[in-house]
Order: sequence, then C-alpha cells, then structure tokens
Amino acid sequence: MTSSEGVRRLCPYVGLQPFEEADREFFFGRERDQRIIISNLLTSPLTILYGSSGVGKSSVLMAGVLPQLRRERPRTPVIVFRNWADREFQLAVTLACIEAVWTKDVDQPKPAESLPFDEILRACSEAAHETVLVVLDQFEEYFLYHPKSSDAGSFEAQFARAVNREDVEVGFLIALRDDSLSKLDRFQERIPNLRKISSAN
Repeated sequence: MTSSEGVRRLCPYVGLQPFEEADREFFFGRERDQRIIISNLLTSPLTILYGSSGVGKSSVLMAGVLPQLRRERPRTPVIVFRNWADREFQLAVTLACIEAVWTKDVDQPKPAESLPFDEILRACSEAAHETVLVVLDQFEEYFLYHPKSSDAGSFEAQFARAVNREDVEVGFLIALRDDSLSKLDRFQERIPNLRKISSAN
C-alpha cells in the first residue's frame, strides 16, 4: 500500500475526486439511489443516469452500486468503463466484458474478440447464465473524443444493436452530465425507443 493510499484510507473525504470501490466503507446515504439504479440495470436494456457535474454520479456507481452488486449478485458480470480517450476503446470494452465473465468458473470457450459487440455480449451472458451489466461512466467524454459515424462497424452501430436485441441478456447504463443529454440524439435513429428509456437523475 502506498503512502497516498494509506492517507486516503484514514481520511474518508476524497475532495473533488469521485469515491471509488475501495472507498465503499466511507460511502453512505445513497441507498435509495443505489436500489433504483440496480433495479433499472436489471430490468431495462438501457438506463440513463444524469446530473450536473459534481453531484456524485461516479461515486454512487463505484462506491455504492458496484459493491452492492458484488455482495448480492456475485455471479453477475459487471463491467465499468470510462476511458473514452483511448483510440482503441471499442476493443477495450469488448475485452473487459470477456474478462469479467471468464475470470469466473465457466464451461464455454471465450468468444473471438473480433465478433460484433452484440455477439460478444450474447456469448458472455450465455456463459455466465446471468444478465451482463455494462456501466459506461463519464459518457460525455465519448462525444468529446469520437465524432459521429455511419459505419456499420462503429461503436454507435454495435452498441445500438446490443441494446435493441431482445435475445441478448444485457443491461447498459450510461452516466453523463445533464448538459450532454442532448448529444444522445446521435443514437436516436438507431435506438428508436431512446426517449422512453429508463432514467435516473
């Protein structure tokens, strides 16, 4: 343990930084929010979590929702991704999904990482015998680093197919600042029910 980690464990106040999973023992008071978010994740193909900067979206996810899911649903694969500046982010999301399932005891071979994203998730869900939960945090940065694409192999197209497929057991959550909500219109043509998606703010 580094000295900075030791200081952080002694001091529960993380300042302007969000709480992380390691800070879960210091994080409390958002139990109702956690229950609502988890319920939406498990019952809706896509949940939008939004709010102004600094209200604690990442904190409630990382120090609240994630530890609660690990306690109550240890077999459920949960993937949290937020590194949108990475040029290879699409591959990174795919590998994170595969890793979340195949670190557990499963009896199926890993899917090829070159498969479409929706097929990767279908294979993950079937291998885990659980709904795969994918949290895309700080999603406003996706729009900052990646222009709109009409390519069928783009993240937007593959993400939309995964959301729309009824035979893929997956729950997505997009967390972003409320001033970036209108940018989700980029997905409107591909996800027709986007305006009716479950929201939590």
